[in-house]
Amino acid sequence: MALLKELREAVIDGQAKLAAAKVSEGSADGIEAGTLLREGLIAAMAQVGQLYEEGEIFVPEMLVAVRAMTAALTVLKPHLVEEGVASSGKVAIGTTQGDLHDIGKNLVAMMLEGSGYEIVDLGVDVPADKFIEAIRAAGSGTRCASSWAGPPSPSPTPMRAGRTATPRTSPVPCDS
Repeated sequence: MALLKELREAVIDGQAKLAAAKVSEGSADGIEAGTLLREGLIAAMAQVGQLYEEGEIFVPEMLVAVRAMTAALTVLKPHLVEEGVASSGKVAIGTTQGDLHDIGKNLVAMMLEGSGYEIVDLGVDVPADKFIEAIRAAGSGTRCASSWAGPPSPSPTPMRAGRTATPRTSPVPCDS
């Protein structure tokens, strides 16, 4: 379908206004919200990820694509709710205590949201007990903990505490 291809290209090229307009056009043309999400936004971000892995694009281009996807998702969300499209799950995400860097966390959160996950964003400098509390309160089976990898790197000890205090229900661990 031509419109879905145009939506994918708009996201990949980082054209936020065009991506949002394509979602509106698709909805008006009767394309289901779930189709726009899966075959448009998720497919586009999969291609962005592939381009990144191949060294064809870099983090700045990924961020621009994510912003375009986010603009389109803002238009799409009410239609997803209206059609009863189920969330892929909940993810609690934040940066570990002692770390104030959040670019990577924000990028991952936006990409997960674009893939249909509900995000519980805990912010930056989050102690392990706040992760545990959020995971239990939201019923999130997945947690993503971001931490700066270079010196001076915050201690991983708080996240180890979080791992042992909550059951691992996700087959793919996001925490590091």
